[in-house]
Amino acid sequence: MAVLGPLLLGLGSVGHAPAHDAVQAGPLSLPFLPAQVRVQPDLPPNTMLPPLSREAKRQWAQLFMLFSPLSVRDLMNVMSHKMPARPGLSVDEVAAALIARAEKHGFLLVSRYQMWKELEARTGRTGTPKVEVISICDPLVSRDWLDYAPEMALFVPPRIALVEDREGRIWLVMLDWDMHWLDTAGPAAFDHRLRAQGIERREMLEDIMRAAAAGER
Repeated sequence: MAVLGPLLLGLGSVGHAPAHDAVQAGPLSLPFLPAQVRVQPDLPPNTMLPPLSREAKRQWAQLFMLFSPLSVRDLMNVMSHKMPARPGLSVDEVAAALIARAEKHGFLLVSRYQMWKELEARTGRTGTPKVEVISICDPLVSRDWLDYAPEMALFVPPRIALVEDREGRIWLVMLDWDMHWLDTAGPAAFDHRLRAQGIERREMLEDIMRAAAAGER
């Protein structure tokens, strides 16, 4: 608690942007975060929040990492959802199955970026581990999410990567969209309709990945 006191209540000697008001987080005051960080429930659709200062974000991240037992690599693992493809399938076969199943769920193919081919073309070296990023999108659902928070453009369109590891195995990897992570958040933390929509889309993406991993269209 000797460390928690200055960090949570006043940050001790740690500097912060003086122009920002404190944010009330329950009984605690976090003076290094701008007041605008709290989304107001009555904001009109498609309203962009004011940007946070680099210093405010840096201090928030440092506070989080101070009490996290995870390394950065561990955090990447927590944030990802992944599964191996069936042995014997090529990257092209997995990609074709992924695109076909995505189209059955109403997703549009946005792009296929074959990074490994680009690296081989630039370096002249063959045998580069294969990495392909496939972007798919449901524009109607994406518009709903952007109306809730234009900042969600960071995650649009959803991407599924095909990654070859050092053993030659092909993995499917995506950002984990599990809305159940928010089940312990406050009642106003997230829009209920979007939460249900997110759960449904997460199940669709799961089905797309499983079909692609099995080479099934």
